[in-house]
Parts: sequence; structure tokens; C-alpha cells
Amino acid sequence: MRKQNAEQQQAAREKDDEKDDDEDEPVAPPTADPATVLRKARFVLVRSESIFVSGKEVEASLLKRKEFKAWGMVVTRSEVQADLIIEVTRKPFTRRFTFSVIDPRTAEVVASGKTRSVILGKKVSNKIAEKFANRVKVYRPYPPNS
Repeated sequence: MRKQNAEQQQAAREKDDEKDDDEDEPVAPPTADPATVLRKARFVLVRSESIFVSGKEVEASLLKRKEFKAWGMVVTRSEVQADLIIEVTRKPFTRRFTFSVIDPRTAEVVASGKTRSVILGKKVSNKIAEKFANRVKVYRPYPPNS
């Protein structure tokens, strides 16, 4: 009888340990395919960590692009509402700017690119908007004219 009680108690402890283990482990957010994220995105938030190009300049450049309008994308300032976050950075002591497109739900980088500033030529904000559109076009073709 004692042996049976001890076995039952041991089994109950192991069962409790299994429950505790499950509760302690953080649940990883589901990963999404970058193509799906870029295809379904509607709200875009722009952040710039550079004093040489502002987020507002990139926003304006995005809003001027035909593809951006045709895809039904909208610039937002709400992180909660954003489907994509575009982060712009500049490598110190260079003319190189990089951007990362992040899925805020999973914090995964779904696209990225880089560009250089030039004295006579396109503004960096226009180049970033163009490169962003080119990355999205791969998964979300430009809608045909209706």
C-alpha cells in the first residue's frame, strides 16, 4: 500500500512539474512568411534614426508613388495600427543609408535595402521609397489599369 501511494504521489509530482514547465516557457510568436506580410500590409509606419533624412520626408515620398496608392497602402503614425515599420538609418561618416522593413507583430525583418546620397541626384527619401516599392512589387504586382 505504501509503495502504491508513493508511486501515485511521484506520478502526481511529475504531472505538476510538466504543467509548471509549460507555463514557464515563453510562447514564441508565430512566424509569418515575408511574402505574405508584404502582400497583406496596408498601414506603414516610418521611423528615421538619421538627422539627414526625416521620417516625414520618406512618408511624403511614399505617398507620391503610384504603386503605394494602387496597393491601398496608408501611412500611419500609430505603432499599434502599423502592419509594417520602415526603419531608416545612416552609417556614420558615410553617405550610405539603409532601411529595414519590419513586421511589428513578430519583430522579423521582411525586407531591407541600402542607398547612397549624392549631391546632384534623387533625394535619399525618394530613393528609399523607390527601393521599398521595388521590394514589395516582387510579391505584390502593380495592379493592372481598370
